[in-house]
Amino acid sequence: MKLYQYRTFSFLRMFFYISLYLFIIIQPVYFMDHQSLCIIKGLFGIECFLCGMTRACIHLLHFDFKGAFSFHPLSFIVFPILCFIVLQDCINIMKSIKKS
Repeated sequence: MKLYQYRTFSFLRMFFYISLYLFIIIQPVYFMDHQSLCIIKGLFGIECFLCGMTRACIHLLHFDFKGAFSFHPLSFIVFPILCFIVLQDCINIMKSIKKS
């Protein structure tokens, strides 16, 4: 049996999604504006093509569209895709829990 098929792993994934969402919502929208999480920028001092995406998605979660666009314009494409993937995974987790 593969790891993602275990019930405990499914509960951990669901707990991770919910706790990450709550952590981001509880934080103020400008909490991470002055620091970058990019490993490439931290190591080499240059911006990669995804620099600002995390901060832009956080601004989108707080409905700050102007701030999200200022950090990364492609976040309006990436964020809905990411939300769809997470929602689809949550639906699959709920279906697998109901089966067993």
